[in-house]
Amino acid sequence: MPRLKNILHFLFPGGILFLCCCVILYTDIWLRIESTHIDITGGIILSIGLFLAWRFDRNRLFYALSLLFIADVADRWFIALPSFISLHYLVALLVPVNFILISLMKEKGIKSFYSMIQMSLLPIQAAGIYWWIIYENNRYFKLLETYHLPAPFNTVPDVFVIAFIAALVVQVTRYTCHQNPVETAFVWAILCSSIAGVLPPGVEATLFRIFAALIIIVSVFEMSYALAYRDELTSLPSRRALNEAFRKLGNQFAIAMADIDHFKKLNDTYGHDVGDQVLRKVAARLNKCGGGGQVYRYGGEEFCLIFPGRTRETVLEPLNVLCKSIADEPFIIR
Repeated sequence: MPRLKNILHFLFPGGILFLCCCVILYTDIWLRIESTHIDITGGIILSIGLFLAWRFDRNRLFYALSLLFIADVADRWFIALPSFISLHYLVALLVPVNFILISLMKEKGIKSFYSMIQMSLLPIQAAGIYWWIIYENNRYFKLLETYHLPAPFNTVPDVFVIAFIAALVVQVTRYTCHQNPVETAFVWAILCSSIAGVLPPGVEATLFRIFAALIIIVSVFEMSYALAYRDELTSLPSRRALNEAFRKLGNQFAIAMADIDHFKKLNDTYGHDVGDQVLRKVAARLNKCGGGGQVYRYGGEEFCLIFPGRTRETVLEPLNVLCKSIADEPFIIR
């Protein structure tokens, strides 16, 4: 069951928004949308996203949205340049490369010196692209023209494929270490923005970049909810979520309180790091409670289990089985 929840959290809402983008683009809906509306919508979403990045002091969010905006401007508004093909391929290549940088970035806040150095990478890359096109385009352009994929992907350069796969692997690795809405969103944003790089420059590519930005922005709200209603240590719903659950209960329910025996002595003997390990282990086992129960972190070493629509008699057996399994399970200090 927890594994199913992880899959659902990965697919929603990033996967749904990605699917919506594909449905809009490859159905009759796209024929009824004017390009001006796409640009206006993109501007509104970008403005909201940059404001949220400033308000929540998120340098990775600010960098990612700036990257998508610059990529779209370069891809769509410099079509008249003689070296436009080179520019399009370079933009397509550098977007996943920058997502690798975002995956490696630490969240230090927008106003920090660390963040200023990060943001300077974007104009430095813009200057590098200009230098490439003006001085080195003819010499190294073949690096962007090597294709080995079968049809219909035989126009996708090899370097782009390598950069895309590398960005996806790095971000998925980060997601496995930090399973939260923001890291999930960056996985889907890499997919959307990379498809935009493969498509011919135009509003179709812009649509995918808009949805990439939208997925990242939605993750900010998800992360805010998780911080407010989830316990960071155990990943269980927190005391605030428990209070809301109480208000939603019907006329019949059962409640169980659980705590860890001799927890203070364990903390004093082995330290708080070991105590945190015990809390996480017990929380994971309580989360597998049968009988339709939902477990919450009440505070300290105390947990609360709610069984909506159940009676005391119907939940005693699964609770006793759960307590015995936790008591019998060995604990190894890491």
